[in-house]
Amino acid sequence: MSKSGTMISKLMILLLLFFIYPEDSNALSSYNEGLNKARQQAEAGEYTAAELTLKKLAKRYPANPEIEAAIGRVRFWQRDYKESARFLRKSLSRKANSSVRDLLVKVEALQLISEADRLSSLGDTASAINILEKLFRHNRLAYESGSRLGQLYLRTVQPEKARDVYLNLSGAYPSEADFAVLAAKAAADSGGTALALKELTAMPKAWQERNDVILLKVRLLTAAGRINDAAILIEASPKTPSTPDLTIARSRLTNLVKLQEADALTAAGKHGDAEKLLKSLWLESSARYETGTRLGRVYFALADYENAYVFYRILSAEYPQEADFKRLTIDVLAAKGDTDQALELLRTLPSSAETEALRGRLLYRQGNLAEALQSFRASLAAQESLDVRNELNKAETAFLLSYADTLAKNGDKAGAIDIWLDLEKSARDTYTAGYRLGMAAISRRDYPDACRIFAGLTRRYPEDKDFRYLYIESLILNKEEAAAKLLIESMSEVERIKLADDRPDLLYRVRRNNFRLYGGAYQYSRGLPTEQNIGVTLTQKIEQITGVLSANRITRFGLTDTQVGLELHSGLGKQNGRSGYLAATFSPDPSFSSRYSIGGEYSQPVKGIEGSIGLFRLSFRNSDAHILIPGVTIYPAETLSLNERIYFVIDTGAITSLTTLGWEPDHRFRSSFSIGVGNAAERLSSSQDTSRYFTFTSRLSGEYRLSPAISIGSELGYEYRQGLYSRSGATLFARYWW
Repeated sequence: MSKSGTMISKLMILLLLFFIYPEDSNALSSYNEGLNKARQQAEAGEYTAAELTLKKLAKRYPANPEIEAAIGRVRFWQRDYKESARFLRKSLSRKANSSVRDLLVKVEALQLISEADRLSSLGDTASAINILEKLFRHNRLAYESGSRLGQLYLRTVQPEKARDVYLNLSGAYPSEADFAVLAAKAAADSGGTALALKELTAMPKAWQERNDVILLKVRLLTAAGRINDAAILIEASPKTPSTPDLTIARSRLTNLVKLQEADALTAAGKHGDAEKLLKSLWLESSARYETGTRLGRVYFALADYENAYVFYRILSAEYPQEADFKRLTIDVLAAKGDTDQALELLRTLPSSAETEALRGRLLYRQGNLAEALQSFRASLAAQESLDVRNELNKAETAFLLSYADTLAKNGDKAGAIDIWLDLEKSARDTYTAGYRLGMAAISRRDYPDACRIFAGLTRRYPEDKDFRYLYIESLILNKEEAAAKLLIESMSEVERIKLADDRPDLLYRVRRNNFRLYGGAYQYSRGLPTEQNIGVTLTQKIEQITGVLSANRITRFGLTDTQVGLELHSGLGKQNGRSGYLAATFSPDPSFSSRYSIGGEYSQPVKGIEGSIGLFRLSFRNSDAHILIPGVTIYPAETLSLNERIYFVIDTGAITSLTTLGWEPDHRFRSSFSIGVGNAAERLSSSQDTSRYFTFTSRLSGEYRLSPAISIGSELGYEYRQGLYSRSGATLFARYWW
């Protein structure tokens, strides 16, 4: 409302106030003088003096409704709405008057608005809004109450309600540009960017030239990604010292164009070019927040964690209220492996669901699984989150796996297996738990179980080549070379090349059938003739039985014998690891060899130790010999085996002990060294070998695979039989494998 309009209304109120009719002429003169004086004082703005004059007049004319109404109006001009309302009510109680009633309604509304202002200044926004909503709803001083209500709605982030108020006011006061502009701003704040732009563009030209309208349009165009349109609009705006807001907006928009260019470079993967542009912008402009944030991201993408750390630390110092920069700093520290410092910085942030989850991730990465579990649970207690719930489950699984590994390391393999089985059956972790179970089966030589486990993992994770390799290895260990070979042959050419690079041992170990050709010579003491031998062996597996067919020719003590033999090896149950073999030899016309021999051996693994018992009968020309051979094999390391056997000749009581240490460091080389001490020969090939003489023997052998199909080897031996002879020499051999 204009000042001239306000003055006219005041004069009209004064005329109504002082239009009274005293009964006598002297009284009329005195009454009029008092009223005129009060009117002149009020017109001059001397409200206190005018009120004093009226109160003196009221003493002469008590209970006068017109004088009481006049005092109420003076109090109204003094903005003492409480007293104004009191006098106006007294006046109306004596005499009805529509103008006084209207003024009282206005005063009461202003009294409520004043209370709303007081509450708002004290921070009690909700109570202030409650008062103003009632006034605005009943159309009491809609201009004043609506203006305040709209601002409070905007302050409390209720743009939809603010827009309703401003649209109502804009309709009631169509000439008021402020209400139309504020309605558009409220639309923008509630997400209606397009609607706000449409309303601003439809405004009269004079309104669109207002600075606040230009700034709002620039903001909306920028938010809509129409940077060029925003730049055109801001450039067309006035460039005068009186428009500092537009100057600032122009500078910010220039920076925004450069930032948008940097974003495009980053999106295209040109991080180096983006870094150069952002660094120049960092030095030249005030847009440090936006520029620094982007520089940090670029350095992070370039894995330049030191520079990313520097920028995020600068931004954290310049914007201490922004917790995001501290969190980004923590991410950088974690990325460069400084988990301890990341956790230390995290302690400076207030505890929340987000910070507890972040602490859990850092502790998990650090391997501190117990504390990580506590943090994830604290985060979920503050706020439920599916992502954090999944991370908690992952941490719990990792904790159980770690605990199981500790049990296994400390010798409680049964406890570890129970945990792995539970994880596998519950499907909480079929990958790692399954792998651990398979490897545990191999370590305890339960190869059938290893085959079962790795077959399942291969089906479940067909893209994981390592599980396929372990399945093949388990088949080989379980003596199912044919199945292992078939699995290799089913691979594609690319997969077989990869297998040759990753696990070439499988290509060697899957070949168990072989043909061996050997020959050897041994020197004897006491002038005895040299021993010579030559022979062949054929090893072929058919189903679960492996046959070894042999033939050899040996010259010893100047005599020559030929001998053929057959061995049949087989497992005696896939689930228990038992195995055994039968062996027989035959010499057609022996001089020193047995006419025939027959026997067998049985083996049984028990908790990583393999026990065996063998019994053989040898029939010579003039005697027979029965040999009992108990034995035990242990595996002190993955590549070592230690075998102890006792050769006991039942018929003569001769006995000897043979200790053999086997070493197979890889798939291409294997060797053994043995020492025998007793009173029987370790090689029971003649009747003399069963006689009782102190005997010491040693033997060193080795074999090397030149390729998957060819291997060569040798055996060096020394034997001393007290009172008979000493013997030393070597045997060389070659094999062809398939």
